[in-house]
Order: sequence, then structure tokens, then C-alpha cells
Amino acid sequence: MQDICELGDQTRPKLFSLNIQKARVLFDEVVEVNERVIPEDYELNPFPITENVEDTDPDVVRTARGDLVRILRRLDVEHTRESLQKLREEGFKSVAIAFMHSHIFPGMSI
Repeated sequence: MQDICELGDQTRPKLFSLNIQKARVLFDEVVEVNERVIPEDYELNPFPITENVEDTDPDVVRTARGDLVRILRRLDVEHTRESLQKLREEGFKSVAIAFMHSHIFPGMSI
């Protein structure tokens, strides 16, 4: 997912042009954080979860609005800290952070 900001959604003014002119990206460096969460259950699921799975599975979390989220990979805090510290040492003074699924799992935001 490291290149998601560069790939974008592939929209362009001249859809069938063979000479695609991509806009310049606004960033110089990308650090991918090794944490992944996905929706565990969803509104249109034909087999919805009925029991309180979050009581028996520590990798499933119920959000404040009632959605279930599965943590596939927990945040490696030390690796993240080291990566950000390296950027600071290289002279970066600001970062932008993109959270996948943050609309249903606001507890993961800073």
C-alpha cells in the first residue's frame, strides 16, 4: 500500500489518451506503518455475526458505533518510532498520515 498516494484512483481528464501526463506527487518520502485492520462484519454480509465475537477473539474490536473490526497485524510501535525518527534526522518536519478504514475504526486515529 506504500504507493497508494501515487496511484490514486486513476482518474484523468483524457481517459483514452495514450500520452498520460501524471501530476507530480506532493510528497518526497513514504513510510509504511505495519498495521492492518479490516472490517470484520458489514451491513450487507449474508452471514452476519450474531454472537459477541469480540469477547472471545482479542483481534476483533467493536467500535463505538457498533461495527466489528479485525486487527490483522498490530502496530509495531518501535519500528514506527524508528522510521519517523529517521525522517526527522533527514530534515523532514511534517508528515501526513492516511488511515485505512478510519471511518469505521476511529479508535485507531491519533
